[in-house]
Amino acid sequence: MASSSLGHLLGLLRVRVVRGVNLAVRDVRSSDPYVVLKMGKQKLKTRIIRKNVNPEWHEDLTFSVDDPTLPIKLSVFDHDTFTLDDNMGDAEFDIKPFVEAARMPFEGIPDGTIIRKLEPNRQNCLAEESCIVWYDGKVVQNMTLRLRNVECGEVELQLQWINLHGSKLIWRMLDIAMPHCGGICICPCYLFMTLSLSLSTTVSNALQRQSHTEFLLATQATHGEALESN
Repeated sequence: MASSSLGHLLGLLRVRVVRGVNLAVRDVRSSDPYVVLKMGKQKLKTRIIRKNVNPEWHEDLTFSVDDPTLPIKLSVFDHDTFTLDDNMGDAEFDIKPFVEAARMPFEGIPDGTIIRKLEPNRQNCLAEESCIVWYDGKVVQNMTLRLRNVECGEVELQLQWINLHGSKLIWRMLDIAMPHCGGICICPCYLFMTLSLSLSTTVSNALQRQSHTEFLLATQATHGEALESN
């Protein structure tokens, strides 16, 4: 991730791919579907579920968000072993309303409060009304997307926003610790894993220095006792 992106990171968007409903048949009687999500240069995908046109993934895919105007594009494919994977439809959705809602102050708001309602129209792929809700201390949005460019099929998702408290310091440390990657987006999990390893190394080194100091003090004390005995 480029350093300019690190400085403007808004937070993390966790997209739970819940299930597919009445997906298209691409094999003899069924399909082997998986979902691909893209936002800008970031690309994530679910596992393949074999022979099921009503698959349930319940799989979380997490994006780092620095530009909420970028839509998320969803594609469903049928996995094939010896040929190119077959297209099973696509959709996209705008995350800006969700990000704007997620960054509002929520102190004192009752659990289950509906922050905003989004209605299906010709400009989006919503199959039904979608609500952004304050639930269990988090901002979440359940949505059902009707797939385009295919004879049938819908995909159910849930969005969840993750704030990064102290994120400027974290991303600054990562930007210093890691080489620049020419604008290529790095998976947030990899970034946090790198930070965790760095912090673990720092703690380990500190403990080693403490042990070394204690050893020196013990040696000096022993040496002093030996002098006194002489």
